[in-house]
Amino acid sequence: MQMQNVKGKGEIRLLNVFLPFSMVAADLVKDSGAMIIEYHAYKIALGDRPHVVLTPRDTPYWFSFYKEQFERVWIDAVSWAG
Repeated sequence: MQMQNVKGKGEIRLLNVFLPFSMVAADLVKDSGAMIIEYHAYKIALGDRPHVVLTPRDTPYWFSFYKEQFERVWIDAVSWAG
């Protein structure tokens, strides 16, 4: 999936299911890319949830796995008009 870098613009999409994790990612197509995966847990405070930092250099398999998850979610989600 190719996403355009448009300064000052963004898109929010909504999915009709809850995922068991959240993701913050940057530069997914670059070697310098990184992502943080945060797992959701029952009755656990935000700061106590498990967080995993992934990069294509240090964790190529899992970085690729979650990159694919992001792409699948993006395709299935619908744009939010706000």
